[in-house]
Amino acid sequence: MEPRGMSRRRAALYVRLSREESAQNRGALAMQEAFLRSFAAAQGFAVCGVYCDDGQSGVNFERPAFQKLLRAIERGEVDILLTKDLSRLGRNSARTADLLDEYFPRYGVRYISVGEGIDTEAPSAGTSLITPIANAVNELYARDLSRKIRAGLYTRMQAGRYIGSFAPYGYRKSEQMPGKLVPDPEAAAVVQQIFSLAAGGRSAGEIAARLEAGGVCTPMEYRRTGRCRAEVRVYAWRAETVWRILRNPCYLGQLTQGRTQKLSFKSRQVRKIPPREWHVRAGAHAAIVSPREFAEAAHMRQGRKTTTEGWQNKLRGLCWCAECGARMSSAKSGAVYSLVCGGYKRGGRAACHSHRIPYAVLWEAIWQRVQKACLLSMAEQQALCRRMQRGRADADGTASRTARREVLKVKLAQLYDDKYAGRIEAAVFARLQEAYYKEAERLQAEEKAARVQGAEQEEAALETIRRAMRDPPMCRAFLCRVIRRIEVSQPEEAGEVTVRVFWCAEAPDSTPYIFPGN
Repeated sequence: MEPRGMSRRRAALYVRLSREESAQNRGALAMQEAFLRSFAAAQGFAVCGVYCDDGQSGVNFERPAFQKLLRAIERGEVDILLTKDLSRLGRNSARTADLLDEYFPRYGVRYISVGEGIDTEAPSAGTSLITPIANAVNELYARDLSRKIRAGLYTRMQAGRYIGSFAPYGYRKSEQMPGKLVPDPEAAAVVQQIFSLAAGGRSAGEIAARLEAGGVCTPMEYRRTGRCRAEVRVYAWRAETVWRILRNPCYLGQLTQGRTQKLSFKSRQVRKIPPREWHVRAGAHAAIVSPREFAEAAHMRQGRKTTTEGWQNKLRGLCWCAECGARMSSAKSGAVYSLVCGGYKRGGRAACHSHRIPYAVLWEAIWQRVQKACLLSMAEQQALCRRMQRGRADADGTASRTARREVLKVKLAQLYDDKYAGRIEAAVFARLQEAYYKEAERLQAEEKAARVQGAEQEEAALETIRRAMRDPPMCRAFLCRVIRRIEVSQPEEAGEVTVRVFWCAEAPDSTPYIFPGN
């Protein structure tokens, strides 16, 4: 490309503000443009374009308007580039120097920093110390600002404040308390539905299909439009979206932040941080799902892994080695799938025995035992479900609420004794009495809600039993409800393999079954 002559006077104006600068002064971009237009008019330059990047860091050279400017330069549409100062061009000294020394001369572009008097066609441009010093100062400013921002984010994470740009689906940012997440009622109901379906044995694909059929907007669409349901939508629910929701501990009220970190203030690449260095704060905000619902949904997911041949280990996550405590793992010999001790699979005979059991034989034996245990009358089925619920009551806080109510009764009795004995003033008595009664009312309301939820869960468990009896292949959801753990033992290398089932509630005939040795 031939160098352009000095007679060509087409000037492009480039203006930029970082996110912090834009928030502090909304009119600064217009002021930059007006300043540059005035200079261009005084010099007799013809403005051929204005390129504006609002909220873009000078360290990042992938800015949209800046990239558009570079394409215009490469097409030969720009003779002169004007900026207010060198920092508007960039705050990476090496990259900025490359633009000034290599890129602009290659395309015959004259660069002028109006505020600093830098002009690449000035006679002293090659020997001036102003440009490298200004470049270094601009980079130091960006480095110091990055350090301050990172320190501020670290402090906020340590305090349990949410630092994300957007709230997770099901939550919104509190307007009264910065950094606090509060449930978004409409979206939170969808999240609860997702966990309920997952705990009931539905796959992520099935849940996504049901949400799609119900007209529920995806998290992306909900963020964009603010609508939770719509007849016509742009995005479709995917299984991956459901998986991300089911794995997110945020719905337990837990903030897990600081999982990644930028390599440096000049780079957009990030590195993963080890879990031990994450910032985790439990109880940072109100939970949408209970720990039991979250655990049940996770328990169901463990059995969803399918091989390329279509085989699925529906006992995954339920079977454990009684000898070394490792999880039983699947293994294939020819066309036969078996379960073997995970410790043996990783470390050989030095770790444990194989405990190898053909999967089909074990599955059939356990499923027959489950069916036999559940061939009960309706009254017996309901009793079984109630025992299952009582076995998990502590996870919902039922026991702690009952204990707290007993404590409140004692405190109220003591409070009346202190009042009539003259040991406390009337104002103190009234304040404490009101606080105790309010707490008792809250506990009573929570217990009532827990009873209603328990009834719904009992009916869901009954329906799971009925569906499992009607359609045995769809029984993993039921197995996870009635079986807490399956332990496999084989004290000797070629001895008999013993399998013992531990039920979530009392069930008849819980004796172990013995399989022939290898």
